[in-house]
Amino acid sequence: DALYVGGDYFNIGGASRIFLSKLALNGGVDIGWANSSIGGIGVTALATDGASLYVARDGIAGSTMRIDQYPTGGSGAPSPNWSIQVDAPPRTLSASGSMITIGGEFDRAAAQLRAGVARVDAAALLQPELSAELPGVVYAFAQQSDGGVLVGGWFRRAGTQVRRSLLKLTSTGELDPSWQMGVDGV
Repeated sequence: DALYVGGDYFNIGGASRIFLSKLALNGGVDIGWANSSIGGIGVTALATDGASLYVARDGIAGSTMRIDQYPTGGSGAPSPNWSIQVDAPPRTLSASGSMITIGGEFDRAAAQLRAGVARVDAAALLQPELSAELPGVVYAFAQQSDGGVLVGGWFRRAGTQVRRSLLKLTSTGELDPSWQMGVDGV
């Protein structure tokens, strides 16, 4: 068991670590997990499915903003063949089963149009079933027991439907028309 910590830092618990660290549950830094591959500005979101850690990283002009996969039992190196690029900062991640949901400020994920929200599978393949385009910023996900996901952020619509700041996607990625939570403001 471990705790993963991401952010914009260069040192944690007296150990030199850049943006991403693995801590033992007793609070010590796992020195055997020596991540050195994070570039850009820092880590903006983390999610795990138990076997893998998914890491969203921000970037600066000219650098890559992306989500990488790290085996939780590994040495801190990212999986060489798993990476999703986005064109603006990713802000939140959710891992459920074999699906990873990405939210943020982006318009494109894996070079395809996906405004604010995208879903990929364990093989890093962009999933076509996510129908809700959310122009704005997605900040939070809450996985639901029925397989759906609540999405919170700063947006006014989902596709052509009015949805202000809060909505629910079904387990198949469709906007749930029966779930409407009126939010006054964004």
